[in-house]
Amino acid sequence: MDGYRLYVSTGPNPRIVRMFAAEKGLSLPEIEVDIGAGENRQAPFLALNPAGETPALGCPDGQVLGEATVICELLEELAGGPRLLGETPLERALIRAWVRRVDLKVAQPFTGGFRFGPALSFFRPRIRTMPQASDDLFTLTREGLAWIEGQAAGRPYLAGPDLSLADIQLYCFLSFNAERVKRPLTDGLTWIPDWFARMDARPSADATRR
Repeated sequence: MDGYRLYVSTGPNPRIVRMFAAEKGLSLPEIEVDIGAGENRQAPFLALNPAGETPALGCPDGQVLGEATVICELLEELAGGPRLLGETPLERALIRAWVRRVDLKVAQPFTGGFRFGPALSFFRPRIRTMPQASDDLFTLTREGLAWIEGQAAGRPYLAGPDLSLADIQLYCFLSFNAERVKRPLTDGLTWIPDWFARMDARPSADATRR
């Protein structure tokens, strides 16, 4: 995709876009943002993305788009390859509903639990932290995963028979937990571990490991 560039760092959100692009066969030039050094909180990057977050997609006209799932929606609109947000209006609505569920029930509580607990020393100087909330947020994450399993059990993927953005989103957060955080979030579950193993074996998962 000529003229586009993807600002990335470590973490599940940049990987969502990288894995989505890999599934669609897209090649995006990547610019590494050193979040360890606080580059994302400094003026040059904040001029690109005032939220100070990665990923961010630089566009040919100079605009910069933030938010991982929104970037994926743009790539779906612009590029060919497998349709990861559905073919029909109803399919697209169902997949967006699942993206929202994953966000509310897993991504948001997990991110807070991680930042306020295992990564507290890193994030305390950078954002408002609530260490007392970390364990409860991880509990909410486990409860959210159990709810997701109850809804998706019996299907190959979250929204139905085909891989979608919702699967990539959930996989990237659970993979980050498995590799970096190691919280027992899926103990006692069956569908999600099986689904995770199939996701983890996809070429796009291997291609986006860091």
